[in-house]
Amino acid sequence: MLFLKFLNFFWFFFDLFKKRPPFFLKNHRFSAPKKRKKWGYKSIIAHFCLFEPRVSKKPPDRAVNKKTIFLPKSLKRETIFDIITSMDGILILITAFAVAMIIALVVLHFIFKRRAAPRYSAKDSLLTFTERKYYDLFVSFFGEDYLVLPQINLATVIDKEGGGYRSELFRNVDFGIFDFNFRPLVLIEINDGTHLRPDRARRDEKVNLICKKAHIPLVTFWTKDGIDRQEIYKALKKYL
Repeated sequence: MLFLKFLNFFWFFFDLFKKRPPFFLKNHRFSAPKKRKKWGYKSIIAHFCLFEPRVSKKPPDRAVNKKTIFLPKSLKRETIFDIITSMDGILILITAFAVAMIIALVVLHFIFKRRAAPRYSAKDSLLTFTERKYYDLFVSFFGEDYLVLPQINLATVIDKEGGGYRSELFRNVDFGIFDFNFRPLVLIEINDGTHLRPDRARRDEKVNLICKKAHIPLVTFWTKDGIDRQEIYKALKKYL
């Protein structure tokens, strides 16, 4: 009963605004468009409540009882098969299917969005195992006279003036050596095999250019060359 009311609800609006009958029906294939029919509130109530309307064979006039309901033939009760097989019934099914699909997609979107929410966790250490070995080496060389700090962001040691965004300064270098007034003296990069990728190579070129314009020396060591204490000491000592 509820399903039939639902179909009649949509059937009413399709029939109300319909300008021509279904084109695939044989009896109406070449018929002219019908005029829009007038609907009284009693006719609408009878249609939605699925009452069997009383259709008068004669047109209404002043002598007719006011309780008589005059409905067009299109409002006569139809079977579910007639509604579904008609053009309007197909449109109703397509509309209902589209609404159901939209609701399902919205629900799935919120479900997967909640599942795909980012998770945050603290790292075990600020430095990797390789970076820790270099850090200990730098501290053994210059720890008494200078400050050796890891993970230095360019925006914390370099200012930018003029056009463009400061986002190009939001890059980190592995180490920095500072005096006791925290003035940067030299920046250090430790490169592994990932820096051979084109995107990382472009990033390294940009960092080198920024440091050069800021007059801050940038020294790069490659992990593939191993840790040569003398070479590392010489490369850094000339800037200190």
